[in-house]
Amino acid sequence: MKKRILAAGNANLDILLKLSERRVCVCAGGSALNFAKFYSNFSDIALFACIGKDYAGNFLLNEIRKRGIVDEIRKFNEKSGKAIILVKDNGESEIRRIKGANRFFNSQEIPDSYDILHLTRICDEMLAKVADRFEFLSLNPGASICKEIFKYAKKIDLLFLNREEASKITKETNVEKIKEVLQNFFSFFVLTLGDQGSVVVREDEELYIPAMQTNVIDVTGAGDAYAAGFLYIFLRKEDIEKAAEFATYLAKLCVETLGTDISVSKDRFRNLKFSLE
Repeated sequence: MKKRILAAGNANLDILLKLSERRVCVCAGGSALNFAKFYSNFSDIALFACIGKDYAGNFLLNEIRKRGIVDEIRKFNEKSGKAIILVKDNGESEIRRIKGANRFFNSQEIPDSYDILHLTRICDEMLAKVADRFEFLSLNPGASICKEIFKYAKKIDLLFLNREEASKITKETNVEKIKEVLQNFFSFFVLTLGDQGSVVVREDEELYIPAMQTNVIDVTGAGDAYAAGFLYIFLRKEDIEKAAEFATYLAKLCVETLGTDISVSKDRFRNLKFSLE
């Protein structure tokens, strides 16, 4: 039977400004919504998030439904979350977030009629409340990362961290030392390193995948694209190398455009060394 997957976390209206090129992009964003957008290119997925009853909320809901994402959205008499993103010439960005309706996110309301949960935010004891309700828990905490994550390590089946997030909780800057700390707690994790590639560790297996050369326009959502690509392949093949290769390719497509509205078809992957089916 096909496993049902749910993404849960923030949904924002992203307003991206690339001042050097005088370009503006408005798109549906937020970590959970970005993940669902990317994943929906290949398979069914549901989204649990909180939006406001405003223009931005209507925009987000239209984007969700247009992409065929199953709607587990909660609506509130509040403005929707927003992110003002200043994109630099090198693709890196400065972000100002306005929580809006995201502040009403309640992990106890996450529907448990799904097999797999991809969670993109955490707070105290949130993992304890949701982990046992799902067959597989994938976590990509982003800016909400905190040291309390170690208390619930055994409940996390797959952890995604970038280098900055990993350094924050391990108090290490060297990649090898970061890995050593994480391996003491987590049996399966992915460490993304930007243009230096990514490292995947699963039990005693370790794999390094280099980044793909490309013209970087905007790195917004690249981590969400990577996680979506990785999970899509891993849940079907349990092959971490193919999963990491596909994740790297999807992240490459993401950084080649301003914003996160990339449209992907299976035809674009016909020359890859593996099949999506």
